[in-house]
Amino acid sequence: MLELLASRHRVTLASFVTGREPEEGRDHIRGLGVDVHVVVLPPFLSLARTAMALPTATPLQLAYYRSGRMNRLVDRLSASCPFDATIVQMIRMTPYGLRVPTGRRIAFLADSYGLAMGRRAAVEHGLRAAVTRLEASRIAPYEQDIAIRYDRTWLVSPADLAGFPRTSWPRIDIVPLGFPDRLLQCPIDREPGARLLFVGHLGVPHNVDSAQVLAREVLPAIRARRPDATLRLVGADPSPVVRALHAPPGVIVTGFVPDLAAEFAAAHAFVAPLRFASGAQNKIIESLAAGVPVITSSIAAAGLGATGERDLLIADDSAAIADRVVRLLADEGLRADLGRRGRAFASRGFRWSNILTALERAESEAPVVHSIGQSSVI
Repeated sequence: MLELLASRHRVTLASFVTGREPEEGRDHIRGLGVDVHVVVLPPFLSLARTAMALPTATPLQLAYYRSGRMNRLVDRLSASCPFDATIVQMIRMTPYGLRVPTGRRIAFLADSYGLAMGRRAAVEHGLRAAVTRLEASRIAPYEQDIAIRYDRTWLVSPADLAGFPRTSWPRIDIVPLGFPDRLLQCPIDREPGARLLFVGHLGVPHNVDSAQVLAREVLPAIRARRPDATLRLVGADPSPVVRALHAPPGVIVTGFVPDLAAEFAAAHAFVAPLRFASGAQNKIIESLAAGVPVITSSIAAAGLGATGERDLLIADDSAAIADRVVRLLADEGLRADLGRRGRAFASRGFRWSNILTALERAESEAPVVHSIGQSSVI
């Protein structure tokens, strides 16, 4: 996204870091011509701010990311250069975008977090379920308020409009994301095998949940009929729960890999039992573009606008997922057919240039008079 924006615009990035990010990543972004500014987010201080927000109406993740240093950075950058547009990525950063006094303000929420939290609350248990319900009750109205206070709100899937009142829909753009073109070079026809793949940031709740379902429920049911089946869990920052799933030869937790194309090219099926995600999952878009047959949940398929049995396979419980995987592994013709149709589906509407189109549309609209800092929530 930064590479695309920097090809047409002068871009300044203000971002939190935790200190775990590789320095070469920051250098790579600077190499694109982006002016990079970072603020360290101290985890213990963030947890303290989150605890202090419990008796208030503030969404907990906004409290976690509350930072005087980020406020001062945004104010300093705004004073030094009148920006033509401010794109704020994810709900947690929206308070900072409201501090920028000029230009178009765009909230790139990607997914409806309120919708996702509501779905997550339905599958959690105990204290975790209670906290999730609490956050869902706070984040949904805040998210709806942001869609009114920002000039434009970007979502990646029309299915997520359900998380917003119809009165805000005219200010919301659907901006489907894209995939690296090199994935289109992955072969459709592959050697026989039973290598299953799941890709995602392995520290976020919906991916951690999917990894556990795959390793503990789905894979054992598959290996009862296909003992050669293996599962690769690929992605950055695997949580301790995910790392504990590593049990060769059946389950391999790789962590971050530099080349996802190689993982896609070697996979026979991409399995994503997402139970409480929202939006259009880029991991699935990339799998389809790479020609890997996909088995996923009805929620994830709806976010993509995909049709079951045509673009991918849909199943919502572990037994049904295992059945579809076994069926797919046994039928080379079906795998190749689904791979071709999935690639055609991904190629029709998912491209990164949609971001430039949406930005140009926002810049062409009449100016909006802003009211800064009057929200009772932040």
